[in-house]
Amino acid sequence: MFKKVSEHLCLEKVTMTIQQHASFDSSAAELNATSKLVKAWESKNAKNAAKAGGISLMALSLAACGGSSTTAVVEETTPVVDPAVAAAEAAQAAAEAAQATAEAAQAAAEADLAAALNPAGQTIALTSSADVQSGGAGDDTFTATSGTYGTGDVVIGSDGSDTLNIAATGNVAAATSVTGVEVINVNAAVFATASYDAAGVTGATINFNNTQTGGATSATVNNVGSSNSVVSGTQVTGTLTVDLTSTSANTTIEAGAARIVTLTDAGSGGVTVNQTNVGTSVSGTTDNEISVDGDGDVANDVATVSSNGVVSLETAATDQVENITLSGNSQSATYTLTAGNAPEKVTFAGDQDVTLVMAALDATTETFVNNLTGDATATVRINADDTADLSKVATSIVIDIADGTTGGDTYSLADNATVKVTAATTTATLDSTVATNGTTETLNLIIDDTGNQTTFDVSDFEVVNISGSDTSATVAGDGIATIATLTGAATTAFVASGSVNLTLGSTAATAKSIDASALTGKLVTTMSANSKIVTGGEGNDTITGYADNMTIDGNGGSDTLVFAAAADLTGATLSITDLETVSITAAGAVTLEMNASDVTGEAWIVKGTGTEDTLDVTLDSASVDLSGLVIDDTTVAVTYTDDEICACFAAGCF
Repeated sequence: MFKKVSEHLCLEKVTMTIQQHASFDSSAAELNATSKLVKAWESKNAKNAAKAGGISLMALSLAACGGSSTTAVVEETTPVVDPAVAAAEAAQAAAEAAQATAEAAQAAAEADLAAALNPAGQTIALTSSADVQSGGAGDDTFTATSGTYGTGDVVIGSDGSDTLNIAATGNVAAATSVTGVEVINVNAAVFATASYDAAGVTGATINFNNTQTGGATSATVNNVGSSNSVVSGTQVTGTLTVDLTSTSANTTIEAGAARIVTLTDAGSGGVTVNQTNVGTSVSGTTDNEISVDGDGDVANDVATVSSNGVVSLETAATDQVENITLSGNSQSATYTLTAGNAPEKVTFAGDQDVTLVMAALDATTETFVNNLTGDATATVRINADDTADLSKVATSIVIDIADGTTGGDTYSLADNATVKVTAATTTATLDSTVATNGTTETLNLIIDDTGNQTTFDVSDFEVVNISGSDTSATVAGDGIATIATLTGAATTAFVASGSVNLTLGSTAATAKSIDASALTGKLVTTMSANSKIVTGGEGNDTITGYADNMTIDGNGGSDTLVFAAAADLTGATLSITDLETVSITAAGAVTLEMNASDVTGEAWIVKGTGTEDTLDVTLDSASVDLSGLVIDDTTVAVTYTDDEICACFAAGCF
């Protein structure tokens, strides 16, 4: 059969033939065939085209050779690969492979390093023989019992953080040497007090526990050497006894909840005792008890004690500790020193209030240093009176005279010393150790509101600063701090301050002046020939006058000038300002005589007692104005010694 010429496809390179019926439009058929061929080619070669980064060459030849159909010819060429792109892809693949290899090597190196830095620990058990055991590079654990730990054993912790666990059913004897072991746990299971001999141990924390239910609450650790720490652990709440070696230095005793700590042979290397238990009262059962005994072979023993609450302190059971530092562990602490103990130096440290209670004579040879921080207060409280030199007490430390003395003891004090009086009855002389050379010596005196019978001679000081302390909330006080007799010198100035009411010299003080301008409480004082100048405070002051020269400035408040006896002031020099009331309190009818020049222009309330008293005004000036006086005419009558005053009455000047 012959083909028509119009049905023959003339091609340069033939890859695919598509025939379409002649009924289709020639141009539309050509476009449609072309589109399909392009899409087929693109789909087939998309991946190769993307990798090559270009477009493959394709030749399409379409010819319409007549007839009713059209034949389209599509030619697909082999993709052309750019050599540079291929090289880049190969280099990228090689780099990625090298990266993976490097990361694997890095991970392996890190694993090796971690293994080297954190090697696996060993568990090594001591035997009943004389062992020489060494740990490795890891955190090793040595185990022993009170039967396998002892003479001849040598334990070397080596690297890592190593632990020695000793299970004890009785006393644990000393090993020959334990070094490089950071923690030793003595886990006793005993009903009676057990001990651990720490001879040969260096640089370890020794935890003593008693795991026996209902067992002993006390423990003993002997021969503790340098750089070791002893810790009272489980159930050790009674007595912790620690004996140091003669060469021990930088040793710490963490007494924890143990109420009683007994420490012997504290040497010059220094030992620290920390106690967290809180003593509540001096009863022998609820107070903390700490005994720190010195090393008789050393002349300069050093100990630091930190405790809480009420603490009984002994520093010389057999040998005196020369240097001791006291602090409050987490709250204030009051240490009562055993009578006859006398450290050479006491230092107060920390940020809590610390009080040392001791006999006066025991304080005479000591030096007291205050290293407290913040607003913490250091106090040396004298609980046994005697004449004593307290001049070595730093002026920032309060000297509390708490023992009532009636023997007239003398306390020698440094210039600017602070003395607090809490005893209800005290008679003493407070003397300055500064030689009389024209300098001004100062005493700071704090009077508790329980010390109402206090008698003090402070005549060796030029300035005495006085304030009150109100402890009535906890101690039977009356809210008034009283010095019954306060004797200064003609050159002594009393300066009162604070908010507590003060009674200074209820039987007349002796002073150059009394200045209470900084006092916000009430001032009560009695003037005399030895105390003629008084300045009141901001409260309602009461000042008892006498029949001679007086300078009174009531200052703030509503102030009263009291006359407890008849007084003729017409020959006296008076300066009275800021006074509200004149009160005549003498029993029976008495007369108060004053010059008109001292009364005129004043706005006083004048009153007497139940029996009518007399205010006699002597005219000593040409004019008198008494219109400001408010007279309680039921208790006071006003009379005049000069009839010329009647003219003033007639003129209405009263």
